[in-house]
Amino acid sequence: MAKQIIRDSSTFLRAYVLIFLIDFGLWSFGFHQVVRTILKWQKSTGSQEAEVDWEKISKTVKIAKKSFRLYIRRRIECLERSLVVYSLLRREGIPAQLCLGCSKYPPLTFHAWVECNGRVVNDGDIVKERYVKVSVK
Repeated sequence: MAKQIIRDSSTFLRAYVLIFLIDFGLWSFGFHQVVRTILKWQKSTGSQEAEVDWEKISKTVKIAKKSFRLYIRRRIECLERSLVVYSLLRREGIPAQLCLGCSKYPPLTFHAWVECNGRVVNDGDIVKERYVKVSVK
């Protein structure tokens, strides 16, 4: 029980620090540099079709959402949230994919989300109906 609490606290702290770093990085250096840096930090996850621990994914996403609610700059966009969740999952060795898409119908909007084995993990499944994937990392 104590190990689990420590692990959850560590994940929470990591998520909170990542929000800050990603927020600052996007503002200072831009999207490409932030994504390049995140990809350098990640563990190799092997095949994207590998068996994943959905319970672990769910718990990690819930912990990240708690840290988003406490972030200083209250409004966190989908890109920042997705980059944090993507980074946390990849650090755990989970084969996550960062997906960027644009709306199928006017007005033109953009959205970011994370998928594991084709399943949306940090948003509703409706994003697949509303948005066309234009990039996957």
